[in-house]
Amino acid sequence: MKDFISNLFSEESKVSMMRLMSLITCVAAIAIAIDGLSKDQIDYSGLSLLCGAFLSAAFTGKIMQKNIEQRSKDE
Repeated sequence: MKDFISNLFSEESKVSMMRLMSLITCVAAIAIAIDGLSKDQIDYSGLSLLCGAFLSAAFTGKIMQKNIEQRSKDE
């Protein structure tokens, strides 16, 4: 299990902070959604906006990093 997790977050034997940040942000969005849905009074628009902001932050950085690395390899 430890090898699986280290392989999941590592790239060439170095831990990828971008992958770790994406996982933490995604887990935070899930926790916010679960907490928000468990309340009696639910503001669906605010909850979806907050979760969407966290999820977009989780994946936009990784997508931008991948595009920048691909451009630098092409040059």
